[in-house]
Amino acid sequence: MFVLSDVVSREGARYYLVISKHEREHNHRVGKQEFDQIPKNRMCLDSDELAEVDLLRKVGVSRGKNLKFIWDNTEAEPCMIDVHNLLAKLKLSENGDSSLSDRLSETLDQICEDEPYGVAHVDIDRSGDKHIARCIIIQTSHMRSLFSCFPEVILVDATHGTNAEHYKLFSFMVHDSFGHGQHVQFV
Repeated sequence: MFVLSDVVSREGARYYLVISKHEREHNHRVGKQEFDQIPKNRMCLDSDELAEVDLLRKVGVSRGKNLKFIWDNTEAEPCMIDVHNLLAKLKLSENGDSSLSDRLSETLDQICEDEPYGVAHVDIDRSGDKHIARCIIIQTSHMRSLFSCFPEVILVDATHGTNAEHYKLFSFMVHDSFGHGQHVQFV
């Protein structure tokens, strides 16, 4: 590629116009194959295809099957990292600007709506300007009925540290005289 450039140069009280010719070349290959490997070009989906991929994400289809779906049903040629980034972007756009506490509140409200006698409660420590959730209690109507059927609770088992995220999780379980147990509350 040839480029003509002009520069105004000053030498003492006189000015000079210097015109030069540059020959530029790329320091990498340029072509259709390289253009197709740019991520935004690999992952060009129209709105209908994007809606189908979003629907697959919502129903829990794995990333590999999403990738195969895109390969089979579109002209795009993405790699796995492109699908990973696309699904993360779709999930983020679904949540919008809501905070974690807003989504937690919505989830607990949904539990209470679905369960006629379900209970969901969050104890929040409001010390200073920080609001920290200290305890989240979830109890379904089935758990409540089991707890009321066995008022002479023989054993309440509090199991600690049973989840992968290392939260302080306690699950209370009622055991009958036959050794059968049922969870009655998660804290």
